Amino acid sequence: MGSDCSNCSKCNVGVSEKQNEIDRQSIEYPNGNNKKEEILENKFLNSDDKNKLLQYYSNDIPKIIFLQLKIKKFLFRLKRDSDPQNKFYNKNYGTYELSNDNLDIISERNEFTNNDAEDRSKKEEKHHQLKSSKEKFKTLSQKYSTINNNESIDNNKLYKVEQYPVNESANFTGHLLNGKQHGYGIQEWKDGARYEGDWKEGKTCGYGIFYHPGGDIYKGYWKDDMAYGHGIYTSKDVKYDGEWVNDCQEGYGEETWADGSKYKGYYKEGKKNGIGEYSWSDGSKYFGNWKDNKKEGFGTYEWSDNKTYEGYFRNNSLEGEGHYKWSDGKEYFGSFSKGKRQGLGKYLWNDGRSYTGFWENGKQYGLGLYVNDKNEEKIGIWVNGKRNRWLNEEDVNALKEQNDIYFKQIIDFDANKYQFNEEKENLKNSIKNLRLNL
Repeated sequence: MGSDCSNCSKCNVGVSEKQNEIDRQSIEYPNGNNKKEEILENKFLNSDDKNKLLQYYSNDIPKIIFLQLKIKKFLFRLKRDSDPQNKFYNKNYGTYELSNDNLDIISERNEFTNNDAEDRSKKEEKHHQLKSSKEKFKTLSQKYSTINNNESIDNNKLYKVEQYPVNESANFTGHLLNGKQHGYGIQEWKDGARYEGDWKEGKTCGYGIFYHPGGDIYKGYWKDDMAYGHGIYTSKDVKYDGEWVNDCQEGYGEETWADGSKYKGYYKEGKKNGIGEYSWSDGSKYFGNWKDNKKEGFGTYEWSDNKTYEGYFRNNSLEGEGHYKWSDGKEYFGSFSKGKRQGLGKYLWNDGRSYTGFWENGKQYGLGLYVNDKNEEKIGIWVNGKRNRWLNEEDVNALKEQNDIYFKQIIDFDANKYQFNEEKENLKNSIKNLRLNL
């Protein structure tokens, strides 16, 4: 190579190495073209909501945002179609007397709402109890004969109704108390939507299944007309199996997409928050910290072509200290900003050469120490990724005598601090905790 390497492409550290590919946001987004027609034809979205959804897809908002909006629209119809004033309530649907047995079962069934602290085994046991309770409830309700329709309605009685008109667009078959759905029942809408499960005082509460006319299904627990506890949401695009609080994913959950992408980790208020692992369909993986659906904090990223990154993220991009390794053996230890090398860092070639110095916008910029494959050192100045000049011995001695802060940072640079042993150990422990939820 010789002493003059200003025209040597090897010495220009990877302008073509696109650091911003690390973000990989495009892989997380669905194909908006497949959704436009579905959004425009959705009868339960107003024009503002439709415009928001179309804008979300055009701007590549992450999939989970669309999932949240869909879920909320599906569950909202339960609240919208309630009949608090009982304007459809009448005595022409048949009744049976309320007994202590019935009251006990209603009370028992309404205790089946799960909370985040319950483990999976307890939930399974409670689920089987609920099924048994539902069958017992159906059997008891069949023992009561229909009373005279001319008898005045007593709010202390439990009514069994069929195709009871909750409003102009929905009918209910099941049990009413004080004119409200209470116990087990099925509500059907004219557009094909259907809820089957537990009710309490006019609200979904306990275990139930909601079928959307578009084919999406939620199976799980409810509280006050909202998904609450463990539940499984399935559509043609995605399946979510995990915990819910007030219609939002909260706690541990698993997300599986039609293209094979998967997420296992924690949520808060409907967004990925905390520790989680995302695997893409091409084999790439990220494991680390999340904040509001974005990679934030320490994490590790593996590409399908064996490139790796260990370090810090902010807003889905490399930010702070990190260690990036290419599949051919080249490495970079140092600082990043907005996905690019920025500040102090060390670049190692796979033939033993190295550059330790300052970077700007992904390129060498400023003072730097270059070591060739014969372990010979030179100090120089770089501008926009190219060496501007070497410093002579007099210049180097002047930097030493002045105790120049930038020169000292380069000489004292320690790549071992970028091994992140403590952070990686914490992630390993987090992996163990995640697997306990499987």
